[in-house]
Amino acid sequence: MKITVIMAAYNKPSHLDRALNGYAVQDDDNFEVIVTEDGQAESNKEVINHLRTNTSLKLRHLTQEDTGFRKTVALNRAIEAADGEYLIFTDDDCIPRKDVVSKHRKYAREGRFIVGAYNRLPLSVSERITAQDVQSQRAFRLSWLMRNGFFPTRGFFRIIVPSWLAVIMDMRGPLDRGRFPGGHASCFKKDAQKIGGFNERMAYGLEDREFGLRLCNSGLVGKRVKNSTYMLHLDHDRPYRHMEEFAENKKILDETIASGRIVSSHLDKSKPHEEN
Repeated sequence: MKITVIMAAYNKPSHLDRALNGYAVQDDDNFEVIVTEDGQAESNKEVINHLRTNTSLKLRHLTQEDTGFRKTVALNRAIEAADGEYLIFTDDDCIPRKDVVSKHRKYAREGRFIVGAYNRLPLSVSERITAQDVQSQRAFRLSWLMRNGFFPTRGFFRIIVPSWLAVIMDMRGPLDRGRFPGGHASCFKKDAQKIGGFNERMAYGLEDREFGLRLCNSGLVGKRVKNSTYMLHLDHDRPYRHMEEFAENKKILDETIASGRIVSSHLDKSKPHEEN
């Protein structure tokens, strides 16, 4: 099964470099990465070209004009462009452990989507991690993280849990309906296409959950791999976060919950659509 990793990116070249280095050392190499950029930053292009030259990564790069937060548009373009029949969604601020791709492959099933997790790092630790720390995987050791300023918080146990216990922990209880963290989740391409992809009416906030709810409405169920594998989330500012847009997103989410709709409302041509 061919896998496509879809990585949403903005203007964070240092983060992008470290995230892509995480995919350069995966223990499964049967995948491609599409970096789908909500913009056209020359610095991101330089990072991608460097990794194309210096690693064996199969890298593709999609860009679009930067006219405001249009991550959902960028994601939908990547879904259509993907060669893989299975899609792993992530962001340029999420560094994968070396077994992320192989674990998603292992647990992929018809009628299922997969929900992963990440450990949020403080800014001080985020700034200290280098590409070499990622390649060597020492950045995923709790002892290394703590030496560099990480204080164990909620979810830290997944960093040290043995694999056999992680499997048991991932079986605990049902998932929250619709949970689909955009930084670490996956589904079959055909399932993403069936529901019309991400809702392009939505700006920053809840757009991932709305996508996950429609996957559930279409009959899929979520599978947790939060402890079996994980990512490190690098800290950064979010200048694109606006409470007015978040409130509009909440209305769209509530509509999806109330109506049980499957196909994204942005495909309903009877409704006005303004790109953010």
